[in-house]
Amino acid sequence: MRIRKNQANLTHNERLAFTNALLELKRRPSRLPSSLGSTSRYDDYVYWHLMSMMDQTSTKPGSAHGGPAFLPWHRYFINQLELDLQQIDSTVTLPYWDWTVNNSTDPSVPGSPWTNDFMGGDGDPNQGYAVTTGPFTGDNWKLTLFDDHHSDEPQDIRLRRQFGTLKNSSGATILINLPTNSEVQNCLLETPYYVSPWRAFQDLNNPSSMTVTKPSFCNRLEGWYGDGRIHNQVHLWIAGATQGSMYWMSSPNDPVFFLHHANVDRLWAQWQVANPNEGYHPTGTGSEVGPTGHNLNDPMKPWGNSVTPNSVLNHHSLGYAYDTDSTPLSEILMHAFNTDITTEKKVSIGSFITREDLEKM
Repeated sequence: MRIRKNQANLTHNERLAFTNALLELKRRPSRLPSSLGSTSRYDDYVYWHLMSMMDQTSTKPGSAHGGPAFLPWHRYFINQLELDLQQIDSTVTLPYWDWTVNNSTDPSVPGSPWTNDFMGGDGDPNQGYAVTTGPFTGDNWKLTLFDDHHSDEPQDIRLRRQFGTLKNSSGATILINLPTNSEVQNCLLETPYYVSPWRAFQDLNNPSSMTVTKPSFCNRLEGWYGDGRIHNQVHLWIAGATQGSMYWMSSPNDPVFFLHHANVDRLWAQWQVANPNEGYHPTGTGSEVGPTGHNLNDPMKPWGNSVTPNSVLNHHSLGYAYDTDSTPLSEILMHAFNTDITTEKKVSIGSFITREDLEKM
């Protein structure tokens, strides 16, 4: 069983192991056809995220955003990256970034993800807000895939960030904050999971109108309404007024994407435990039929027929848990072993747990 830890609690060596695995994934060849433009295994994830937007219409969400499959699609997506990292270093698991706590732009603040040995820091205004610190700079981290859905993304091969800023409707740069704990806790009180018409807002091709269809948990956590605008706000806070790398559909170009989405996934897992009678909607049966790819048993692109929202509802069945999970550890482990999920040897970074450990409890 893989245990995902808070990035603030990682040791220096654990941070290095994680970033080194990411750098190696960036060096390894793509497994996609060369005609698609991906040049590394890491970039395959950027490509998949880009393609998840391509089938969106004004009334139909794309594969992974603006609809009910937002959470299950990203749960599977980041899990696949974690498994790829483990092929490089079996001690590595995917950490999460709790931005309600570790919300300073200052890398010297304890628990900051923006250190030189981890995610690197803010962009340099004298370098077009390119990131110039940390491991994801220069030849180590050249961006090769960009957001063709929005043709105005700068074709800049450098990772770019401008923390805590945003351009308002008049074009002025303003300061913005990361979601707060109270905003997240209010979000976790929202039910049900999703409601008809099964999309975030009335016109998906005009998000600036922000005419939300109806309140629901997934829609609120994604950030289309409600205080904090949880998930979306974090993307905007990192990207900044200059619309850096996290602003675009190519946002996995910034490795912090995966720490952010691990935290979003962790919050969904908490909501699931707190609301055991609130299942996934739409079920895809009777009158509760949503867009293709968003119903309970619909295949999720690009992975094939066996990967559905239903297949990822229990994150423990995918072989991982969070260090904040309320389910007793022994129950998690028994579920893992009963579903034939193999475990690695016990190591410090990911807190792997083996059958032998369980028998000692």
